[in-house]
Amino acid sequence: MLSKRLAVLLAVVSLAALVLLQRAANLPRAHAMLSALFAGDAEPPWVGPAAVSFLKVSPVLVCQVLWLSPLPTARTVVRRRSTEGLPPLGWFSMLANGFLWTVYGWTAGPDLTIIVPNVSGLLAGAGYTAIFLRYDSGRFATRPYVTGLAATLAAVMLVAIALPRAQAQRTLGLAGVAVCVAMFSGPLQVIRTVIATQSTRDLPFPTAVATVANCSLWLLFGSLVRHDVFVWAPNLLGLGAGIAQLCLFARYGIHSGKGPVDARGGGCADHAKLGAGDLAV
Repeated sequence: MLSKRLAVLLAVVSLAALVLLQRAANLPRAHAMLSALFAGDAEPPWVGPAAVSFLKVSPVLVCQVLWLSPLPTARTVVRRRSTEGLPPLGWFSMLANGFLWTVYGWTAGPDLTIIVPNVSGLLAGAGYTAIFLRYDSGRFATRPYVTGLAATLAAVMLVAIALPRAQAQRTLGLAGVAVCVAMFSGPLQVIRTVIATQSTRDLPFPTAVATVANCSLWLLFGSLVRHDVFVWAPNLLGLGAGIAQLCLFARYGIHSGKGPVDARGGGCADHAKLGAGDLAV
C-alpha cells in the first residue's frame, strides 16, 4: 500500500514539476552571468570538437548502464519478497538525485546532456524505491528516508519556482553535490560488515564498476566542456567512492553467491546487494 501511495505521489510531483518548471523558465534573471567558478558557459571547451561530441554523448549512454546495474538485485528482492540486509540510502538517493539534477539541467540552459540521463535516473529511482518499500525487511528504519525524500523533492521545486534561474542553478548545484555523494557512497553503508566478515556479498559489483565509468566521463564533461564545478565536483567524489568499493573487491574478492550467511553480516547470502544507483550528473 505504501509503495502504491509513493508511486502516485511521485507521478503527481513529476507532473507538477513539469508545469512549474515551465513557469519558472520565464522568471527574470537576477544576474547577467555567474562568476567564473559557477558559470558553465563562461569559457569555451578545453578540447576539440570531436572530444566535445564524445563527452556530450558518452556520459548519457553510460549513465543508463548505471541506472540498470541495480536491476538484478531488485529482481532478487521481488523474488524473495524481502530486502533482507540491503541498505536503503542508495535506493532513495537515486530518486532524489535524478529529480534534482533534472531540474538543475533545466536551469543550466536547458542542457539536454544533463536532463536526459537524469530523467531516466528519476524513473529508475522511483521504481527501486517503490520495490524497497514494498518488500522492506524492517532491518533499517525507512521513515527518515521517506521524510527526507519528500522534503528534498519539495525543496527542489520551491527553489526552481521562487528563485531567479542563476540563483536557482547555484542553490541546486550545492544541494546536488550532497545528494550525489550520498548516492554514490550508499554501498559504503555496509563497509564495516564487509571488513568484519571479509566478504563483499553486501556490495554490488556491477554498480561499483558502472559508478567508476560513469563518474569518470561526467568528471571530464564537467571540467573540460562545461567548466561547471557542480557537475565535476560530485563526480570526483563519486569516483573516489567507486574506487574505494573496487578496492574492497580487490581485497576480499567478488562474492560468488555460494555458502551460508555469516551471522555477523545478517544479509543475503547468494546475491550482491544494491547500495546505490548513481550519478548521473
